[in-house]
Amino acid sequence: MLKKYDADGDGDIKDNNVDALIEAAERATTPEEYSGIIKQIQMQLFEDLPCIPMGRDRQPLARQKWTRLGYEPKSTMVYGYAMTEKTAILKH
Repeated sequence: MLKKYDADGDGDIKDNNVDALIEAAERATTPEEYSGIIKQIQMQLFEDLPCIPMGRDRQPLARQKWTRLGYEPKSTMVYGYAMTEKTAILKH
């Protein structure tokens, strides 16, 4: 038996479409029907539940001290520096 989920987080599992899909999966008579319903459940949960990254990609990011970005990077997910009208290459 599959576990029922409170996808909208209100403490009530009766109003979720996922519950009806779980019950339909339990009644499925063929592997193809079961697989199709499980895919629907996965897509519904994908849309309803928050996304939490399981890992982070850490890459060293460096720049010359004579480069002024014009802003301070504030994200932990910086993959590169954005060049804007405030970016300047200082005399070196």
